[in-house]
Amino acid sequence: MRDISAAFLFTSGMKQNIQIPDSREQQILDGLKIRLIRKDEQGCYEQLIDEQHYLKSAQLVGEQLRYVVEYDGEWLALLSWNAGSYHLADRDEWIGWSDGQRRIRLPFVANNSRFLILEGRGCPNLASRAMKLCLQRLGGDWNTAYGHGILVVESFVDPQLFRGTAYKASGWRLLGTTKGYARARREYYTEHNSPKQLYVRALRPDALRLLSAEQMPEPWADGELEVKLRCRAKATELHSIREHFESMEDYRNRSKFAAEI
Repeated sequence: MRDISAAFLFTSGMKQNIQIPDSREQQILDGLKIRLIRKDEQGCYEQLIDEQHYLKSAQLVGEQLRYVVEYDGEWLALLSWNAGSYHLADRDEWIGWSDGQRRIRLPFVANNSRFLILEGRGCPNLASRAMKLCLQRLGGDWNTAYGHGILVVESFVDPQLFRGTAYKASGWRLLGTTKGYARARREYYTEHNSPKQLYVRALRPDALRLLSAEQMPEPWADGELEVKLRCRAKATELHSIREHFESMEDYRNRSKFAAEI
């Protein structure tokens, strides 16, 4: 197999050449298989991400799945998915959901946080074929693991390093550029000053309609998060309320009550 690796598919510093797979490469593409990694393989998986992916870290946030793409038992590509970003202005506008809907329906969004073609394993169309195979089973695997499916997927591409060719070839849509923050925990972000291009894809024709509907139908409604009551008072208002109650006399103070009698 010719060594064209991930750089051929993604690197922005190179001209975008169109190559047609030869007979051997086409045989490989036709014989690709994708599966979830096993627990005993996770250490090897994370080591490869640490060594070969430009972001290095294999750490995932929230609900997560890891896949390996292989041919005849040989690992060719790795894909990691985790919980969707808590808030993305361009994505949220594209979906058309309200802030309240986003809070309870975020589980239906998954983020492709890592996509790696292993060194020396690349061939034309490998990345797009791997992504296609993964998206065909992602929703079902997520439902098995977490009790709900996936309606929308998202991913971030560093425009200084990559073209996003594999996402474009797989039907993903470029929405815009992020503000330069990375999700560290559920509702906590850290600034990294490296804006990324945001790509999205709906996994079914009615995905956006379902996510922005006043009420989701079954079985999707079962996957919604519980509505949490949110305090709408400002900090200054809460402070004045506290002062008001602290200034009140406690009628349960029996010694003072007896003295007054």
